[in-house]
Amino acid sequence: MADPSPDFRAGIYARGRWGCEVRFCFPTVKLLELGRDWASLEASDNPFTLVVMAHLMAQKNRDGVKRLDAKLQLIRLMYRRGYSKDQVLTLFRVIDWLLHLPPELAPAFEQALSSIKEEQKVAYITSIERLGLERGMEQGMEQGMEQGMQQGEAAVLKRQLQRKFGEKFTEIHCRRLNEADIDTLLDWSEQVLGAQSIDEVFH
Repeated sequence: MADPSPDFRAGIYARGRWGCEVRFCFPTVKLLELGRDWASLEASDNPFTLVVMAHLMAQKNRDGVKRLDAKLQLIRLMYRRGYSKDQVLTLFRVIDWLLHLPPELAPAFEQALSSIKEEQKVAYITSIERLGLERGMEQGMEQGMEQGMQQGEAAVLKRQLQRKFGEKFTEIHCRRLNEADIDTLLDWSEQVLGAQSIDEVFH
């Protein structure tokens, strides 16, 4: 689970009608819990740990400059691990999308990326630059990943709101979840625990 709430854990799916109910219980793993042992994430050579770290850094750092520092930290770590060219290209796309930077920081990122190229002596960084990946994911992949992340966050938040506010969660609220971007959904998720009314979440 990728939501920012340390207490929420959806481990049951139930459907019922006319006195009958079907319940499906399943184990869950929260990325927040994996982040508690940051040293192990850094020491691991599992590519997925970089995805976990990028996601957690994106949740923690909304400030552009802090995101830039986090993004460069992960890129350096990625090259130190010695992944293949294909793995680097795939991981770069994910990191670049999760730790999206405001346009005004693009020159600083490009300059730092060039320095990393010199430090690591990795020839295929040039391929990344040629494909334009340092400026963002290709539009098709970006839209697909963003849609998937948005749908996942919306589903988790919908479950939280239904549990806390019951029938006060309406189709109007559901529509707002489906139409919101990922950053807005994350902001609303942070409001749920302390909100006394559903309107406080969506203010």
